Amino acid sequence: ASSTQVGHREKLEEDVKAADAKEASFTKQLHDKEGQIADAQANFDHQLEDDQAALGAKEATIEKNEVNQKHLVLALICLAITLVMALFMVCGQDRMARKQKEIDDKKSKSATVGLNQPLLDDGA
Repeated sequence: ASSTQVGHREKLEEDVKAADAKEASFTKQLHDKEGQIADAQANFDHQLEDDQAALGAKEATIEKNEVNQKHLVLALICLAITLVMALFMVCGQDRMARKQKEIDDKKSKSATVGLNQPLLDDGA
Protein backbone atom coordinates (compact mmCIF):
# COMPACT_ATOMS: atom_id res chain seq x y z
CA ALA A 1 0.00 0.00 0.00
CA SER A 2 2.83 2.32 0.73
CA SER A 3 4.38 1.79 -2.68
CA THR A 4 1.01 2.65 -4.23
CA GLN A 5 0.81 5.76 -2.08
CA VAL A 6 4.37 6.73 -3.05
CA GLY A 7 3.54 6.22 -6.72
CA HIS A 8 0.36 8.20 -6.27
CA ARG A 9 2.22 10.93 -4.44
CA GLU A 10 4.90 11.10 -7.17
CA LYS A 11 2.15 11.35 -9.77
CA LEU A 12 0.52 14.19 -7.81
CA GLU A 13 3.88 15.97 -7.47
CA GLU A 14 4.44 15.67 -11.22
CA ASP A 15 0.92 16.98 -11.82
CA VAL A 16 1.61 19.92 -9.47
CA LYS A 17 4.91 20.64 -11.25
CA ALA A 18 3.14 20.47 -14.62
CA ALA A 19 0.38 22.77 -13.31
CA ASP A 20 2.99 25.20 -11.94
CA ALA A 21 4.78 25.17 -15.28
CA LYS A 22 1.48 25.86 -17.09
CA GLU A 23 0.69 28.65 -14.63
CA ALA A 24 4.13 30.15 -15.16
CA SER A 25 3.64 29.91 -18.93
CA PHE A 26 0.20 31.52 -18.73
CA THR A 27 1.54 34.24 -16.40
CA LYS A 28 4.35 34.98 -18.88
CA GLN A 29 1.85 35.10 -21.77
CA LEU A 30 -0.37 37.39 -19.70
CA HIS A 31 2.53 39.75 -18.98
CA ASP A 32 3.52 39.69 -22.66
CA LYS A 33 -0.06 40.54 -23.71
CA GLU A 34 -0.26 43.31 -21.11
CA GLY A 35 3.00 44.72 -22.49
CA GLN A 36 1.63 44.56 -26.05
CA ILE A 37 -1.57 46.30 -24.91
CA ALA A 38 0.45 49.02 -23.14
CA ASP A 39 2.59 49.52 -26.28
CA ALA A 40 -0.51 49.66 -28.48
CA GLN A 41 -2.12 52.18 -26.11
CA ALA A 42 1.03 54.32 -26.14
CA ASN A 43 1.16 54.18 -29.95
CA PHE A 44 -2.53 55.06 -30.13
CA ASP A 45 -2.08 58.00 -27.76
CA HIS A 46 0.91 59.24 -29.75
CA GLN A 47 -1.00 58.90 -33.03
CA LEU A 48 -3.99 60.69 -31.49
CA GLU A 49 -1.75 63.59 -30.43
CA ASP A 50 -0.28 63.77 -33.94
CA ASP A 51 -3.74 63.68 -35.51
CA GLN A 52 -5.01 66.39 -33.16
CA ALA A 53 -2.01 68.59 -34.00
CA ALA A 54 -2.59 68.04 -37.72
CA LEU A 55 -6.28 68.82 -37.28
CA GLY A 56 -5.42 72.02 -35.42
CA ALA A 57 -3.09 73.06 -38.24
CA LYS A 58 -5.77 72.31 -40.84
CA GLU A 59 -8.35 74.31 -38.88
CA ALA A 60 -5.95 77.24 -38.70
CA THR A 61 -5.37 76.98 -42.45
CA ILE A 62 -9.12 76.89 -43.08
CA GLU A 63 -9.63 80.00 -40.91
CA LYS A 64 -6.80 81.77 -42.73
CA ASN A 65 -8.31 80.81 -46.10
CA GLU A 66 -11.72 82.10 -44.99
CA VAL A 67 -10.16 85.43 -43.99
CA ASN A 68 -8.29 85.57 -47.31
CA GLN A 69 -11.53 84.78 -49.14
CA LYS A 70 -13.32 87.62 -47.31
CA HIS A 71 -10.48 90.00 -48.21
CA LEU A 72 -10.67 88.87 -51.82
CA VAL A 73 -14.43 89.47 -51.92
CA LEU A 74 -13.93 92.95 -50.43
CA ALA A 75 -11.21 93.69 -52.96
CA LEU A 76 -13.47 92.55 -55.82
CA ILE A 77 -16.31 94.73 -54.51
CA CYS A 78 -13.95 97.71 -54.34
CA LEU A 79 -12.74 96.96 -57.86
CA ALA A 80 -16.33 96.77 -59.11
CA ILE A 81 -17.18 100.09 -57.45
CA THR A 82 -14.06 101.65 -58.97
CA LEU A 83 -14.95 100.34 -62.41
CA VAL A 84 -18.51 101.68 -62.12
CA MET A 85 -17.19 105.07 -61.01
CA ALA A 86 -14.74 105.10 -63.94
CA LEU A 87 -17.57 104.17 -66.30
CA PHE A 88 -19.70 107.05 -64.98
CA MET A 89 -16.75 109.42 -65.33
CA VAL A 90 -16.12 108.34 -68.94
CA CYS A 91 -19.82 108.58 -69.77
CA GLY A 92 -20.02 111.96 -68.06
CA GLN A 93 -17.01 113.27 -69.96
CA ASP A 94 -18.46 111.92 -73.20
CA ARG A 95 -21.79 113.57 -72.45
CA MET A 96 -20.05 116.84 -71.53
CA ALA A 97 -18.02 116.67 -74.73
CA ARG A 98 -21.22 116.13 -76.78
CA LYS A 99 -22.93 119.06 -75.02
CA GLN A 100 -19.90 121.24 -75.62
CA LYS A 101 -19.88 120.17 -79.27
CA GLU A 102 -23.59 121.06 -79.56
CA ILE A 103 -22.87 124.47 -78.01
CA ASP A 104 -19.91 124.98 -80.31
CA ASP A 105 -22.01 123.84 -83.30
CA LYS A 106 -24.78 126.32 -82.36
CA LYS A 107 -22.28 129.14 -82.00
CA SER A 108 -20.70 128.16 -85.27
CA LYS A 109 -24.08 127.99 -87.02
CA SER A 110 -25.25 131.31 -85.63
CA ALA A 111 -21.99 132.90 -86.67
CA THR A 112 -22.27 131.26 -90.07
CA VAL A 113 -25.94 132.21 -90.43
CA GLY A 114 -25.10 135.81 -89.56
CA LEU A 115 -22.42 135.90 -92.25
CA ASN A 116 -24.55 134.18 -94.88
CA GLN A 117 -27.63 136.36 -94.45
CA PRO A 118 -28.10 138.64 -97.42
CA LEU A 119 -27.56 142.26 -96.74
CA LEU A 120 -30.74 144.27 -96.59
CA ASP A 121 -31.29 146.05 -99.80
CA ASP A 122 -31.85 149.76 -99.17
CA GLY A 123 -33.69 150.12 -102.39
CA ALA A 124 -36.34 147.53 -101.67
